[in-house]
Amino acid sequence: MGIDTNKTLLLVHEELNWVSVKKKELNRFGYKILSANSGENAVNIFTENKYIDLVLIDIDLNTGFNSIETSGKILKIRDIPIVFLLSDTDKKKLDKVEEISSYGYVLKQSDPASLNALLEMTIKLFKSQKEIKKLKDKTQELISQKKELDFSLKGANVGTWSWNIQTGEMTTNERWASILGYTLEEISPVSIDTWKEFIHPDDLKKSEILLNEHFIRASDYYERENRMKHKNGEWIWILDRGQVATWTKDGKPLLMYGTHQDITTQKTAEKRSSEAYQIINRSHSVAFLWQNKDNWPIEFVSENVDILTGYSAVEFMEGKVSYTDIIYRDDIDRVRDEVIQNSGMKEIQTIMHAPYRITAKNGQIKWIEDKTFIRRISNNSITHYEGIVTDITKQRQLEEKLLQAGRMEVVGTLAGGVAHDFNTLLGIILGYGEMILNNISSDSQNKAYLLEILQAGNRSKELVQHLMDFSIPDKDDRKPEQLSTLIEKSLPLLRSSLSSKININYKEKTNSSTIFANSSQIQQVIMNLGMNAAKAMENKGGNLDIILKEAFIGKNRAMTMNVKKGNFLKLVINDTGKGMDSKTIKHIFEPFYTTKPRGEGTGLGLSIVYGIIKSHDGFIDVISKPGEGSSFDIYLPKI
Repeated sequence: MGIDTNKTLLLVHEELNWVSVKKKELNRFGYKILSANSGENAVNIFTENKYIDLVLIDIDLNTGFNSIETSGKILKIRDIPIVFLLSDTDKKKLDKVEEISSYGYVLKQSDPASLNALLEMTIKLFKSQKEIKKLKDKTQELISQKKELDFSLKGANVGTWSWNIQTGEMTTNERWASILGYTLEEISPVSIDTWKEFIHPDDLKKSEILLNEHFIRASDYYERENRMKHKNGEWIWILDRGQVATWTKDGKPLLMYGTHQDITTQKTAEKRSSEAYQIINRSHSVAFLWQNKDNWPIEFVSENVDILTGYSAVEFMEGKVSYTDIIYRDDIDRVRDEVIQNSGMKEIQTIMHAPYRITAKNGQIKWIEDKTFIRRISNNSITHYEGIVTDITKQRQLEEKLLQAGRMEVVGTLAGGVAHDFNTLLGIILGYGEMILNNISSDSQNKAYLLEILQAGNRSKELVQHLMDFSIPDKDDRKPEQLSTLIEKSLPLLRSSLSSKININYKEKTNSSTIFANSSQIQQVIMNLGMNAAKAMENKGGNLDIILKEAFIGKNRAMTMNVKKGNFLKLVINDTGKGMDSKTIKHIFEPFYTTKPRGEGTGLGLSIVYGIIKSHDGFIDVISKPGEGSSFDIYLPKI
C-alpha cells in the first residue's frame, strides 16, 4: 500500500502518554504528527507551521484556552479541517462540536484503521472543497471577463468593407487592415482575392456557401466567424457580417457592405469557460444558479445534474421540476430557514448548509453538501444564489458503518461483562437450589415452587450463554469446511421447519467454497436467518432464495468493514417477506432488540449471528425496504 508522506496533523491533547500512543499508530499510516498539550501551545504551533493539513483536538481540553476557544483562534489564522476527539457521544459535547466544526468528531477509542479512514476522508473532502471554490472563483472570473469583453467590443472601432461583387473590387478602412496587423498601404489595392488570401482555407469554403445562399436571397444577410492570418503568422478570429445593398437589373448581386470585428479574445474566453464547464461536468459536484424567487427557479445548472438527480438540466431550467421539489420533505423547512436566516445578514456572502437529503427521480434518497454563494447588487438586495452541490451519500454511508461498528463493539463488551456477572449469580442460585432440592421431602408443597425456580434459572442461564456467545464467540474447534456442504446439511432441517407456502431455492455459483469455520456455528447462522426469513413470510408465503457465490473485497471496503481485503464467499439469504425500514435495520443486530410481539423470542438471534460472523473475520450486509423483502449478505474469507 502506498503511503502519502505529505499529511501533517496537529494533535492537541493534555495527556502525553495518550498522544505518544496515537503518534505511533498514525505514523504507520504516513502522518507527520505535531502535538500540543495546551490551547495556547496549539495556536503557536499552528501559526508557525503553514503545512498542517488537519487539527485533531480533545473536546475536554482546558489548559490555557479551552477546545472551542482554541479552534476559533486557529480558524481565524486560516481555514483548516478540525475534528474533535470525544470519549463519548454526550449531547452537550456534540452540540459544542457543531458550534464550530463542520467536520465532526471521532471517538478516542476508535481503532487506528477507522481513525485513519476518517482523517483521510476529511482531508480529501477539505481539499475537494478548496478546489471547488477555486473553480467557482475561476468561473466567476471568466464570466466577468466575458462581460468586460462584450462591453469593450461594443465601443471598439470595427473594420468596414464594401465589395463590388461583379468586378471583385473592395474598399476597406484602416481598422480592417490593422486588425490583421497591417497598414492600409501595405495591402492596397484590396480586392476579393486579398480577402481570400487571408482567410483560412477551411473557412473560405464554408463562407462561400453562405455567400451564395445570400446571393440567391435564401438568407437576409451573411454572417460567419472566420479565421484570418495575422501579419505575425497567427490565426485570429474575425466576425464577418455583410448584406447586399444593390442588385443589377437582371437580379444579380452588385454592391455588398459589411464589417470585420476581431473576436479572438472573446473566442479564447469562451474556450476557457467551456473548459471550466467541462471540468464541473466531470466532477461529482453540480453547479446551480437559482433566482431569488419563490421555490428558487433555476436559471442555470450544469449538465451533470442528471447523474445526481435523474432530471435533466433542461427539465430544471424550463421549470418542469423545481429544486424545492427534490429536497427531502423532512429537510425542506430547515433548508429554507438556513437560506432566510443567512440572507437576512448583509455581511454573510456564503451559506454552508448542514448536509441534507434529496429525492432523485428514481426515488433514491441521497445526501448532499450544499455551499451557496449569495449574489447581491449595490443596494444589498439579493438577485441570485450560486451553489455548488456535492453528492456525499457514500461518505455518509461510510460514516454510518463506522459508527455502527463502534456501537456494536461497545454493546458486545457491555453484554459480555453483564453476562459474566449474571452467570456467577445464577451459578450461586442454581447451586443452592439443587442443594435445597436434595434435602426437601418429595411430598413437600414447596418442592413444586422450587422446581419452577430452578427451571426459570436454567432458562436464564441459556439466555446468559447467548449473550456470551454474542460478545465472545468461541473460536475453538475451527477447521477447513466446505460452506456448500454446511448449507446442504442445513436445508432438510430448514425445509421441515417451514410452512409449505414457502419455497426454498438454493443456487451454488462457485467451484470451491472452503472456509475456516466452526461448522455448528455456521449452521446455526443459516438456520437462524432462514427461520427469520420464514417468519417474515408466514402470512402470505413466498420464496426463500439461498445463493452461494464468490466476491472480492477491495482495500476501501475492507477498511470500512474492518476485515482484510481479498477473496470472500458471499452467502445470500433473501426472502420476499414484508421487509424492514432503515430505522429497524440500524438496530437489528443489537442484543434484545426485536420487532416480534412481547413474549416471542429473546431478541438475541441476530446478535448471535453478528457475533459468529464477526468472529469468523467476516461481515454482514442487510438490504431491505418495507414491502420488498430482505436480503442478508454474509461475507466469509475464502481459503
